[in-house]
Amino acid sequence: MNLLVFFSILYFFFAPLIGLAQSNLSGKWVGRITQTGADNVASEYYFELNLQHDEGKNTFVGTTYSHIRKDRGRYILRSELKGAWKANEKEFVFQETNLLTYENTIAKRADFCVKNAVLRFADDQKTETLVGEWFGKESKNQNPCAGGKVNLKKVLPDTTSAVQFAEEKPTTLQDRKIKKGKTIVVNHTRLKVDFFDDAEEDGDMISVNFNGKWLFRSHKLKNTARTVYINLDVQNPYNFIATFAHNLGNIPPNTTAMLIDDGKKKHKVVLKSDEKESDIVYLEYESEK
Repeated sequence: MNLLVFFSILYFFFAPLIGLAQSNLSGKWVGRITQTGADNVASEYYFELNLQHDEGKNTFVGTTYSHIRKDRGRYILRSELKGAWKANEKEFVFQETNLLTYENTIAKRADFCVKNAVLRFADDQKTETLVGEWFGKESKNQNPCAGGKVNLKKVLPDTTSAVQFAEEKPTTLQDRKIKKGKTIVVNHTRLKVDFFDDAEEDGDMISVNFNGKWLFRSHKLKNTARTVYINLDVQNPYNFIATFAHNLGNIPPNTTAMLIDDGKKKHKVVLKSDEKESDIVYLEYESEK
């Protein structure tokens, strides 16, 4: 479908945007995109939509982002998009327009698809989703792409950006800057992590974020550990744990000790956060040799 035909359809069907309040599409949506009949790169990718309502044109603008990382390289594709909300059917449609970034070190000669999609909106009061199918054409020779499925959830405002899947590291946690942090190499993807105060209990209260999701909120640290188990995403170059300080305790700064057990080694890390900055540790998976 060429862009002229696509946007003629948008204009005819989708102006004005009725019922937008019931389906607030503006923001970040993250999840997975598949491709029927796996190509020589992958059959499933991380996928992201960043949407902004363009009130002047009664449409949406934004970007798409897809990413996968393998042992032999990585694939990154970022494009601009234009789209619209189909209120009666509760569907969002979009078309990729201008290419912003393309990197493919997995299959260097492979082409990429310029996508358009129809995604159905749903809201179960806890999670907003966009689910549907995409189609498209190869960017160079315009041959039809096999297409596939899209499954996305909206990122809540109080979580970090989904940029941890991208080529950048997260820079903020809610309204606070994230420190440079350190990196720990682990040999298994299933980790046991203990959080505790390894000195005097001074009332430090924290929330802990793993890859954009809260492991727990407003927990007062004690010498007795609070234990969680996490699973690393091996396609994610920046798995991380970050702490958010709710106070400074009696002995500033807010200090959180962590013992990370990958089943073979144990790594102790101390994160120091305050009311302006959050501390972070990156977890890099390396298979045993």
